[in-house]
Amino acid sequence: YNDNVTLGANTALSATTATFNGTVAGSGNNLGVTGNAVFGDATTDSVTGLGTLSVSANTTINTDTITSAGTQTYTGAVTLGADTTLTTTDSAVLFSSTVNSTGGARDLTVNAGTAGITFTGAVGGGAVLDAMTLNSTGTTTFSAAVSAGSLTTNAGGTTAVNGGSITTSGTQTYNDDVTVGTSNATLTTTNSAVLFAGTTTLNRNLAVSSGSGTVTFTGAVDGANSLSVSASGTTTFTSAVGGGTALSALTTNGGGTTAINGGSVT
Repeated sequence: YNDNVTLGANTALSATTATFNGTVAGSGNNLGVTGNAVFGDATTDSVTGLGTLSVSANTTINTDTITSAGTQTYTGAVTLGADTTLTTTDSAVLFSSTVNSTGGARDLTVNAGTAGITFTGAVGGGAVLDAMTLNSTGTTTFSAAVSAGSLTTNAGGTTAVNGGSITTSGTQTYNDDVTVGTSNATLTTTNSAVLFAGTTTLNRNLAVSSGSGTVTFTGAVDGANSLSVSASGTTTFTSAVGGGTALSALTTNGGGTTAINGGSVT
């Protein structure tokens, strides 16, 4: 479709690849693509006003905006050809496969309101993303490794780190509660800060490495597993550590400073 598209009804397209080289106006209708989908050949080719969006195979996103009232489901691999913002109205966004950039590192912002954001496959494993900003008061879940320029989650809800590693060149800022879930996790930055603004629950071991960047745990840290922090900056515990459930071990490296401001470490 080389012109702009307006949906007058719920629409199901079946093709090897459905390509939209103009804008898509959903008018509240659902769009389902069976096959691959390409949205836009320019950042201004916005996709707006959809009811729901689903793509069964791979998706290339070259526009800066996709909005829907309902869910967005990307079953195949997603490739970002532009800095992109995906928005729903309190509805889930699901990436069932990998997410990568093309043509340089791309920003990804996802706004899901009270619903969850789920990354099932690796993020940035083939071509790193730039800034990731994830806004959800539900659960944001990483089930595989993440590589990006930076990562920020909003306040409210929970971030579940189930994928083993999150690596960024810049900061990692978790403004919600963090749970290390189904596998041991390693969070790594390149001389940049890591901030846990909410509570941190260790259902598995957690290692944090920030080079010269600071590491700050603002909320309580609990869980019968180990926490290891390697930072030549300041590592700060503002609340109790192990007050609810004692940690199995806590280790900080030999450089920098550890500030224990929360009263107790157990």
